[in-house]
Amino acid sequence: MENDVIFSCREDDFYFHHTLTQRPEAGEDSFRSHSHPMYEIYYFIRGEADFVVEGHIHALQRGSMIMTECGQAHNILIRSQETPYERIALLFAPRLLPDGFLPLLQAIHGGSNGFSFGEKDQQWLETCFSLLQTPTLNGVAMEERIRAVIGVLLAKTAEKMALGQENAPERDDLVSQMIQFIHGHLQDEWQLSDLEKALFRDKIYLNRRFKAVMGCGIWEYTMRKRVFAARQQLRQSRSISAAFAASGFQDYSTFYRRYKKYIGLSPSADMKNLE
Repeated sequence: MENDVIFSCREDDFYFHHTLTQRPEAGEDSFRSHSHPMYEIYYFIRGEADFVVEGHIHALQRGSMIMTECGQAHNILIRSQETPYERIALLFAPRLLPDGFLPLLQAIHGGSNGFSFGEKDQQWLETCFSLLQTPTLNGVAMEERIRAVIGVLLAKTAEKMALGQENAPERDDLVSQMIQFIHGHLQDEWQLSDLEKALFRDKIYLNRRFKAVMGCGIWEYTMRKRVFAARQQLRQSRSISAAFAASGFQDYSTFYRRYKKYIGLSPSADMKNLE
């Protein structure tokens, strides 16, 4: 698979990229299920693909925008390897989030992740993104441009949400039931056999179905959700022991390794970062 990175810029608190994949392969790492401690604004330009957020499947067409919050699991379902896949993504830390968008953020948390824009708005959006693809722009620092673009994109999206124009995604009912079970038992010790009994389906079939939609296995998803739940507790309590107790992990070493894997920092370093 060949990625043509048209533009990319990464700093500690943001990551922006415009990428074209000539022959997208479903198993490529960046298409598989992942979560990160940043918000993401994703803009689709071309290809044959769907964007999945916590089991909700958004069919993509030019002008589709998907917004995800910190910790939301998402992945790409590639529908054709023969069609080039082009997209823009802007990931940013919570500190760069402007004030005044609480209703939009609550809607995103509740599953209103997808929006579509017509041709006129597409031109406007792509002009906004082009401001981030110029290495220098009249001496304006990249972070300041990032802040400005985030603000106008959120304002445009909030306007569409106020008009009731967010997209209704498809949903796999069985996968949704599995996600609901996992979220309800994050702090409990359970096995796939418990999920099997709860949903009256064979656990091998359940895991295969889950992976087909979510891009990862049931346990991988569960571990990530436990880590992000623990991070939320850490943010609220400023206590690593409280975060570990709320995480559902049975031993601290596993908690520590998983936390560092998914957040990129140890719990103690992340707690300092959250201050």
